[in-house]
Amino acid sequence: MPTSIFYGGFGLINRNGLKKPSYYAFELLAKLGDRILSQGDGYIVTGDQNGGLQILMYNYTHVDQLFASGDWSGLTETSRYTIFEEKGNRAFHFKLNDQERLYKMTSYRLDREHGSVFDEWIRLGAPTYPTEEELQFLRHRSVPEMQTGWLDAAAEDLGQTYIVPRMAFCY
Repeated sequence: MPTSIFYGGFGLINRNGLKKPSYYAFELLAKLGDRILSQGDGYIVTGDQNGGLQILMYNYTHVDQLFASGDWSGLTETSRYTIFEEKGNRAFHFKLNDQERLYKMTSYRLDREHGSVFDEWIRLGAPTYPTEEELQFLRHRSVPEMQTGWLDAAAEDLGQTYIVPRMAFCY
């Protein structure tokens, strides 16, 4: 078995029980409503039975041609991102047209700063054999960012622009 706790294997959870970003991506997908209202390149808007809206935005980045052809030389124990295509941020603009509602907005961000246990492990110093305290720290720090707020349709312009970095999910 490889010695690194992040050896590049597939799966949603590593062998130490640390949840990978793909785990949280599935968790966010499960929050989508049961009706698709709109969808396009990098986003989907759904509705639920309670009148709620769910907007999921993503900035998918594929592996580069070198890695896809079988050359794994760009993948090291502490470097995982050089094998992906270079891609910038994406901007999405959404506007709600309802003028008579108060909306509770809950947003989630899953990117290298929020929900990436690998990046948090690197910031911790990439310990080869993490202690139980370090594993607990990683479990608690490596979750998507969550924010809540209220939007008053009568008082505000309900247009929002969101910037989604490469390899990120925003909900």
